[in-house]
Amino acid sequence: MSDLQDRLVSLRPTIERLMRIGGTVGLSLGVLHQGKHVYSANYGYRNLDKKLPVTKDTIFPGCSLTKALTSAAIGLLVEDGKLSWDTLVKDVLPDYAIQSDILQNYTTVTDLLCHRTGMSRGDNLFIGTENNVLIDGSTRMQYLNTQFSLLPFRGQLEFSNLPYEIAGHIIEHLTGKVWHDIISTRILQPLGMQRTWFHTPDKGVENTASSYNVLDDATPTQITSVKMSDNGFGGACGGIRTCVSDLLKLYKTFLTTANHQFDTGLTSTKGSPSSKSIISWMMGQVGCNAPLLPQMPIVGKGGPSKLVVYHQGSFPGALASVNLVPDDETAIVILSNTLTLNDTPDWVGQLVLEEILNVSERNDYILHAEESVRANAKWYPTVIKELKHVQRLGTLPRDLQEYTGTYWDADRLFKIVVYTDSSTGLRWKLQGLDSEDWPLDHYDYDTFTWLRPRDELAKRGRWVDQGAEFWKVYFRGDGVINLLSWVHDDGVPPVLYHKT
Repeated sequence: MSDLQDRLVSLRPTIERLMRIGGTVGLSLGVLHQGKHVYSANYGYRNLDKKLPVTKDTIFPGCSLTKALTSAAIGLLVEDGKLSWDTLVKDVLPDYAIQSDILQNYTTVTDLLCHRTGMSRGDNLFIGTENNVLIDGSTRMQYLNTQFSLLPFRGQLEFSNLPYEIAGHIIEHLTGKVWHDIISTRILQPLGMQRTWFHTPDKGVENTASSYNVLDDATPTQITSVKMSDNGFGGACGGIRTCVSDLLKLYKTFLTTANHQFDTGLTSTKGSPSSKSIISWMMGQVGCNAPLLPQMPIVGKGGPSKLVVYHQGSFPGALASVNLVPDDETAIVILSNTLTLNDTPDWVGQLVLEEILNVSERNDYILHAEESVRANAKWYPTVIKELKHVQRLGTLPRDLQEYTGTYWDADRLFKIVVYTDSSTGLRWKLQGLDSEDWPLDHYDYDTFTWLRPRDELAKRGRWVDQGAEFWKVYFRGDGVINLLSWVHDDGVPPVLYHKT
């Protein structure tokens, strides 16, 4: 084992270079092998200005790593006999009344957790500037019921946050408690996970990481940290705040439990707080690097084939990754406090995985990291080019006052306030918030755009990878402007907002 530890120590210069390439401020790494904690290393700063170092107990947003615990909570309720994996959502959640007949009548609990519903997306609507969560928890189920079938039902694996919000609502309905209470009492506390929260930790909690986005030149800029779950929305899909030392306890349990249940066919393991969560948490296929490259590298060339379970988490100001090798009871857990120019924890995780597997053919992760950063740099000029390609030149807008007003969606869950400023012209505020105030530049006729240079978007804590249509704002009306049309997520039809 000491040989493995020495080899992992030798990776530090490469990991630090990967961090510089992507712009990572701070990163924490923990490794289990053969069921034992064999290595931890911490890099950079939890707060750059104060030069506060990262430790194994530094609390980071874990983002989508939350989904494993939401799935585990459902597994516990299955073991309790409160539902089954094949239970229809409509039979266990009375206020589930979604627009799509297929989603309403055929969606099971397993469909929700396995990302196979084909349900419409809303990430770029409810995750706003400064990590704002723009849908309130009090209207959570009302908003979820407005979703529809976007892709074929059970036709593909399509990552989505919203089904996990429905799963959280199921947990609350069956237990009569907040969704994360069952996780805290039956998983976190038995495992001794004392530095894990499902909301922003109180100000008195020490050793929490600040959050950063990265500018085009890989310079970090501090932003408001993740707010998921703070207003009651987004917790079950991405609300965890935790540290590597806690997560190693969790994934050790997951590995032991999964191996036991695979070997025995049982759905529970004596002494383990986790019941058959493997049905869901082994299904994840996500990551930020794949869209940046024509082809991802193959990990482990030259060695025997092994099952590797991967999951990733990401929000503005945070990236996380987990690689599990059940056969070897290996876990590689990485948390970071920066949304980088690529997915740095992903590259670091693959680097460490190849070292643990000790394969003869290694990938050049410095090369891949640099290549993915160059691809990221093409985003803004590509969007500008796409916008110009279909722009009709030589048109003029109406008097800007004609566009002003408050526009609501059909369910009155989301409003957009459009107003004029004497110095900057037409502007809009999503949900009427000052923090969501952006200028609208005339594009053609009654269409405007709100795209800004990537650095400006990053400084204000936005996620930046949307296509050209996301940045267009269409005003409509017969003679008088009374409609606003906006495509808030790729592939989603335009939403109409009515002026009131």
